[in-house]
Amino acid sequence: MDLAEAHQLHAFFFPFMAQGHLIPFVDMARLFSSHGVKVTIITTPLNARLFSNTIDRGKQLGLDISILLIPFPSEEAGLPQGYENAGSFTNFPAVASKFFDALSLFQQPFEDLLKEYRPDRIVADMFFPWVTDVSQSLGYLVSYFMELVSSSLCVSDNRYLCCFGSSRSDRVDEVSALDSLKKPTHFGKMMERIRESEGRSFGILVNSFNELEPTYADHYRKVVGRKAWHIGPVSLSNMDIADKAERGNKASIDEHVLNDEEAEQRRIIEEFEKKMEGRGLIIRDWAPQILFLDHPAVGGFVTHCGWNSTLESISAGVPMITWPLFAEQFHNEKLVTQVLKVGLSVGAMEFQRVGGEKEVVKRDNIKKTVEQLMGSGEEAELMRSRVRELKKMAERALEEGGSSYADVTTLIEELRQLPWPAI
Repeated sequence: MDLAEAHQLHAFFFPFMAQGHLIPFVDMARLFSSHGVKVTIITTPLNARLFSNTIDRGKQLGLDISILLIPFPSEEAGLPQGYENAGSFTNFPAVASKFFDALSLFQQPFEDLLKEYRPDRIVADMFFPWVTDVSQSLGYLVSYFMELVSSSLCVSDNRYLCCFGSSRSDRVDEVSALDSLKKPTHFGKMMERIRESEGRSFGILVNSFNELEPTYADHYRKVVGRKAWHIGPVSLSNMDIADKAERGNKASIDEHVLNDEEAEQRRIIEEFEKKMEGRGLIIRDWAPQILFLDHPAVGGFVTHCGWNSTLESISAGVPMITWPLFAEQFHNEKLVTQVLKVGLSVGAMEFQRVGGEKEVVKRDNIKKTVEQLMGSGEEAELMRSRVRELKKMAERALEEGGSSYADVTTLIEELRQLPWPAI
């Protein structure tokens, strides 16, 4: 046995402070730990509370996984104390620039942690592009975890080539068809820096599985020419009911008791409750989404087409009604409705800002789409059949011998063979 095989690989995992990033990052960290990697998750005190119970349960199962705290620079960034997560702000677009400025202030503390704890490898969120500069100066190669599916990554690359020019001629027609919207302008510079940093990284980890989008996975590796490992669906690493119930935050309900304690928007909620009496359930706070999607009574899922929710619905075998709001969600909708054909669109065609009052979807469209999805027609039956088959593929992908299992083990082996950091 050589030195690389004898040494337990120790990796820092550094997630972006938002639920849509923290949740899959913690799932991924547990997945890598289950393959024998020592994992340390770097986050801030308030964000750690969101998943500390999950980490503790992992430790009880024998996983070598822990949390290392780093202060959130609220004062330096001009943000109020106690707001350490993008989801803490009801008006996030108004403070987004300050929040992202705060992320850049983690550079020195992060470098200090590297020098103190000397991990072997680093897996960082895409929204920390500066990690490449800091880490490579110390002899590290960085892997980035992307919350984008391969089809969206291909679209982003394709769009960049269209905007800035390239001699590349072997573009994928399906990818071009998906490129229907522009990037939000206030993210433009950041996305460009992310793209540049990604190009200098060791490669990216994608929360998807090869069987879901083989054309795009193949295009990204062979045509775009970047290393990528499809390691998902990482949500399927949650086998315990408690992990599903507490995933991401303390839910306003648990796996046994369903109640209502919030008073927000009282009048509207009460009116809706009367209409839904005996037919449904209203949850006003955080909901354990994968717990509900796994329930046999759920026959359809209305989703904004964020990739976590989309993949979780596929993994549960639940067809979707798609209602994208912004960013790559419109690309994900095309994948769901036109490529995979496991969902129906309500017809949202424009970016929708938080708090906007503009009507983007007609109520008749919603009614028609729900009736189509939940009906007994041939199209609905075919969607249900296709998504059930994708669920089986997703489960097989993470099993020993599956494609995602193979990508995880291959990546870990490649990380073992890399030169060790100089510090």
